[in-house]
Amino acid sequence: MQRSELSPAQTVYLDLLRAGGALLVLFGHAAHYFLPQSWLANGIAQGVGVYIFFLISGFLITLSVLQKLDSPSYGFGDYFCDRFFRIYAAFVPALILVGALDWITVAEPAYQWRRDYNLQTWLGNLVMLQDYPVFQVLRRLGVPDQAWMVAPFGSARPFWTISIEWWIYMTFGGVMFFIVRRGGEIGALGLIALAVVAIEPLYHFVGGFGQCLTMLWIVGSGAALLFHRFPKLRARWPRLADARLRRVSAALAGAAIVFMAGRFFATRGEVYELQFGLFLALFVFGVLFSLSGVRIG
Repeated sequence: MQRSELSPAQTVYLDLLRAGGALLVLFGHAAHYFLPQSWLANGIAQGVGVYIFFLISGFLITLSVLQKLDSPSYGFGDYFCDRFFRIYAAFVPALILVGALDWITVAEPAYQWRRDYNLQTWLGNLVMLQDYPVFQVLRRLGVPDQAWMVAPFGSARPFWTISIEWWIYMTFGGVMFFIVRRGGEIGALGLIALAVVAIEPLYHFVGGFGQCLTMLWIVGSGAALLFHRFPKLRARWPRLADARLRRVSAALAGAAIVFMAGRFFATRGEVYELQFGLFLALFVFGVLFSLSGVRIG
């Protein structure tokens, strides 16, 4: 089967989008601490950045797996190592850095997270249990806060997104390698393991922090599936030429800008909600598909 490859322009676009999303999160959270009265501290910047990150993550992870799934030499172990080292190579140094920096200020009266600055919470974050859904549900049922209800470590409150992403990775890998590749043949133990790792993605499907992060990841995954199958679709329907695809995709991206603006004003600046996220997805992938076949230089 012909393999669908990202064009140079699409690769550059995705790199710029990821960098832009990361900067939105960085500046948004920095403003929250250092410029709390500024417009940048209202949560909009990091909200958009987080949504972009989950959309692009769903697209890139899914496309990578689809391109390798037919190779017998690529299995869940390879996928797990790819994801583990990609996340933990940055996450462990970040946890250590936060521990060191917070140690300097933990005794100050202004330090707000003394309860979560301890070895137990650090280890809980290391195994991706920060703000785990079971803890959230127990709190909502009226169970008093307990030391084992792991929160983000110290001042690193944005680490909540890392655990969501990790459990989405594990759930997706389980589905693709143990269900899709095997034609649905999975044993009872496999189903139990998949159910356990899927707790967090299910909790964040249409709720939890960000309201719909898992759904947006799946939207990105669906865009990757469509992109991956385009060579077959073009062979079946020759009218799906690059020029026509670019025009339609650009039109959808333009419409998405109008939809996002309308939704933004209708919700008075609320970006952590499903409709805004879906319009953002339409814009992100509309632009991506409009760059199909475009060469740089």
